[in-house]
Order: sequence, then C-alpha cells, then structure tokens
Amino acid sequence: MTPINTIELLRQVCGTHPPPTPEPGLQLCLELAADETTSPRFLADSLSEIPSLSRRFLILANSLLPASAAAHNVQAACATIEPALTADVLWVLALSDAMQQTATRSGLRLWKHSLLTAAMVRHIQQHLVKPPSGSAWVAGMAHDIGHLFLDGPATEQGIDWHVEHDRLLDQDSGPLPQRNHCLLGAGLLRLWNAPPAIVSAAQYHHHPVDAETQVRPLVALVRVADLIAEHVDAEHLRDEFNLEQSAAWQIVDDTCGMKSQSVEQLLADVLIPASLQADRLAGLLAK
Repeated sequence: MTPINTIELLRQVCGTHPPPTPEPGLQLCLELAADETTSPRFLADSLSEIPSLSRRFLILANSLLPASAAAHNVQAACATIEPALTADVLWVLALSDAMQQTATRSGLRLWKHSLLTAAMVRHIQQHLVKPPSGSAWVAGMAHDIGHLFLDGPATEQGIDWHVEHDRLLDQDSGPLPQRNHCLLGAGLLRLWNAPPAIVSAAQYHHHPVDAETQVRPLVALVRVADLIAEHVDAEHLRDEFNLEQSAAWQIVDDTCGMKSQSVEQLLADVLIPASLQADRLAGLLAK
C-alpha cells in the first residue's frame, strides 16, 4: 500500500489558496526553540522583539508556573521553564492563533474544544502511573487542526470532494469524515515542521492503534481526552459514555497504567479542574 502524501493532499484541498502558517516572527521562534544550540537568552531576546508575541508568551508561560515562581518578563520565563516547555508554549500559541483566525462559529468551537482537550490531557497525565513521553498537551491542542479546512465537525460530510480525494482516503481505515480532518491536520503540521509525535496525534487520534509503537500511548491519551471533551461539550453530550470500551482507553491503561480504579473516578478527578483551566486559557489567549 502506497503511503498517503498528506502535504500533497493538503495542496489539493487548498488549491490556489495558501494554507494557514504561523506569523513569521512566531515561526522563527519555533525554529529557534527546536534548535538545541539556541540559548534561552537568545530566544528570549528574539521574542522580545515582537511585543504582542512576547506578552502572550509570558502570560501562557506563567499559567504553567506556580504563583510563587511567576516570571516578570520573557527573559525570566525562558530562564525558568525547561527548553522543551518553552517550545510547547510557542506551539500552543501557533495553534491557537490559527484557529482563532477562522472567524466562524465552527472555528471558535474548534478552538475551545482543542483547549479543553489539551487541558484534559494535562490532568489525565497526573493519574497515570507512567505518563507517555512527548508534548502531550500540545498534541491535544493540535489533534483536530484539520477541521480548519472543513465547514466544521457537524458538516464535514458536505465537503465537495470526489474521485481523486476518495482514492487517496480509501487507503486509510475508519469513517470518511474522520479521515478527512485527520489527514489534512497531519499535512498542515508537517508543513509547519511540527514534531513527529504531534503530527501522529493529528493523523491517528481516531485510530491510535495505527500509530507507530513509540508514540501510540501519547496518541491514545489524546483520544481519551478528546472523547471526554466531546462528552462534556453540550453540543455532543451523550446519555451513555463507555470510555473504558474504547481502544484508546485500553492502550493507555495497558501502556501507562491508570491510578484511577474506574472511568467514573477519573472523570470526577479531572472534569472540573480541566474545564476551569480550559476556560482560563481561553481568556488568556483570546485575541
């Protein structure tokens, strides 16, 4: 089976319209953060040259730090948090910006769902015996980014795709509406040079068993958080919620180990704090 070229698929969908990309200054900072030779001071100086970006970076970075360790400027923030977390903050900003630039109701719904999923990931991680490696909360933020190219989750089936797109998508498993946004999201993230684990979360979160072994626990964790976020969303509320029967839950339980004895206990522990954190992030990142 020939692997699907997700960037080529993205090009076909966008046509003459360029896909969204991070603002040049933010893109430069993402590249600097990915370079292990970049010093925190140099990255902070680069951020400081863009006042709007440095302000939002500082706000988001401080939201991750204890109040007693709050940084008063970007230089202090970059010196305080780990380099990997600095890169995570920049990725969350880039993803948040892309979603908010979609000035539609579905775009804002996508943004809030992504924030909630990211918050759920962070709180669920605290209840795992062995949390997966990688930037799980960024993966949670990125998982549905492919919806930017569609009318929204509820109307995705109406996209005007025909034989060529169906031929490419038939090589993947799962319902067609899900595959559309998964492949498009993976293509966009590859175009942005996102870390491979983040790309995998977008491409495989509906079918985590298809992800490579080393990232499968992270992808499954994102799917668990995604399912919980959908469950608490008033527009997706379901009477029955059989999370423990999902493949994603089984993968997380088998590879990471759940401290909670039941889904009910996990939900009782994570729903309120994650929802509050998502609301707080929405207020901090609103443009």
